[in-house]
Amino acid sequence: MCGSTIGLTKPHFPLAEEESTTSYSVPIPAIAPAASLASQMGKGFKVLSDTRVFSGNMLVSFERLVILTMALESFDQRRPSPENMFEFSRQRTAIEHSLLSMTASDGLTKPSGDHRYVQECARLAGLIYINRVLRPMPPNAACNIKLIEHLQRALERTNCDSGGSEYARLYLWILFLAGDYTIAPHDRRWFVSRLVIIAGSVGCHSWQDARAVLSEYLWPGNIFESPHSMLWSEVEVSLY
Repeated sequence: MCGSTIGLTKPHFPLAEEESTTSYSVPIPAIAPAASLASQMGKGFKVLSDTRVFSGNMLVSFERLVILTMALESFDQRRPSPENMFEFSRQRTAIEHSLLSMTASDGLTKPSGDHRYVQECARLAGLIYINRVLRPMPPNAACNIKLIEHLQRALERTNCDSGGSEYARLYLWILFLAGDYTIAPHDRRWFVSRLVIIAGSVGCHSWQDARAVLSEYLWPGNIFESPHSMLWSEVEVSLY
């Protein structure tokens, strides 16, 4: 799988079964009322379903990533059984296989211009998210370095630099996700410079504002709170 990620090629192994019809079976305890941000997770992807910027398969992949993230957070409350961990791993591999098997315009009804690259940016962000959260890997792993490079090139083909994109909230999540996962200072500056533009365009004037937007996508607070707030402090310096 890592070899496919480095080359962004389709995996050379088939799935054992048709995953699109397989129900998710990892039990997820009810989210505590205090975790109000958890109730918003994934909302941003659902909103984008009406824009036709994502294919149906892409939306399904992110819906399943939301479920796996909630399962992961539930594991902090209750120790998972070996069967649950096996199912977690199987579902994670299935999502990764699906994302690697897609192309920039797969399944799009409007596969032109910015739309094609928005889906590609989201696809790459999904792969980065898996390596960062669902299968924790160091940022200096070869596959992660390549994913960051591919993501930067894809973002340069969008209008995220203008700050006026209708997908600005999605870009904010993508830039935060990758920005503090980079290892080279010049790459971090690259992401911060774009975050400054996007943060201003969506009205983020504080870390609380930014966190509210991030929680609409994939944002496990126990993992992202500290590194993302540190990245925000760099953005804030340039905002004010």
